[in-house]
Amino acid sequence: MTKTKYFILFLILWLIYLFTNYFNAERAAFNFWISLDNLIPFIPGFVIFYLLYFPLVLFQFFIIKKEKDFINVAKANIFVIIISNIIFLLLPTKIIRPELIVNDFSGFILSLIYLIDNNVNLFPSLHVSMSLLAFLNIIKFKKNLKFTVLATFILTTLSTLFIKQHYVIDIIGGLILGFISYKIYFKKRGA
Repeated sequence: MTKTKYFILFLILWLIYLFTNYFNAERAAFNFWISLDNLIPFIPGFVIFYLLYFPLVLFQFFIIKKEKDFINVAKANIFVIIISNIIFLLLPTKIIRPELIVNDFSGFILSLIYLIDNNVNLFPSLHVSMSLLAFLNIIKFKKNLKFTVLATFILTTLSTLFIKQHYVIDIIGGLILGFISYKIYFKKRGA
């Protein structure tokens, strides 16, 4: 398969999240809340960093020159998407969101996210696993972007907690899945 076909397959599978999100919306679900989650404030302004996830994930594909590396990046992301969606279906999870008062631009954007993205499919956090994967891939191929991409990854990860899209356990699950995927598709093969 060519890199274009892998990229298209990645995009199609990325969109499958919408299916599992709506499928799980009315299902009985687990809640992975722990007491540490109570200490995390609700900061709607972090929605801007939450949205950085999309350009961060896509950016990794635009900096890679070798076809083999591009395909490995696509495969690593596809792996994360497939594993996450299987877990979403087998272990549905739900978050209790705070009441959102829309009185500024960030509140409005967050209200749209809450409308489009049901409060399910939490564990592992796709935002975190794919952002970590993007961070690791970008610094592998563009070391000079390390600090910028690290800051973006950290802010994106924190945003999932501050806008109450995920619990702490979801973040840990996302970090583990992203790291495993990277190890499978890069470290193991010495790429």
